[in-house]
Amino acid sequence: MKKTPEKPSVLMKQGDIFRKIGKFKKAGECYEKVKELDPYSYKILERLANLYHNNLKDHKKALYYIKKIYEKDKDDPIAIFHLASAYNENNRFDEAIHYFENLLGLCGEDTELLHDLGLVYMNKKDYHNAITYFKEV
Repeated sequence: MKKTPEKPSVLMKQGDIFRKIGKFKKAGECYEKVKELDPYSYKILERLANLYHNNLKDHKKALYYIKKIYEKDKDDPIAIFHLASAYNENNRFDEAIHYFENLLGLCGEDTELLHDLGLVYMNKKDYHNAITYFKEV
């Protein structure tokens, strides 16, 4: 029996199944193969970012894929939010602040964003600015 070449759609589904049953490393292997076959797929970048962030807790790899998503559309508020959050989780507070402030410029005074900015400043141990943002919530 002749083996057929691996198709991105089949590998993606296999990865989804592995993820649903808690085999996260296997899911990652499938998703990484999809990325090799289709490196510009938004869907695979999103799945890899979510897998590394939510399941494998590898925040550096998650940040890598979130940056790839952001590069595809730098005006996408969701991508900007995830990028800012990923920088915060990687203790890169100045970058997190930069992107949260950009997001405030795009979306306006949003209480959740103001709260998130307060948290970043608190993580940075800049309590004066943290309190300033928390008061605006």
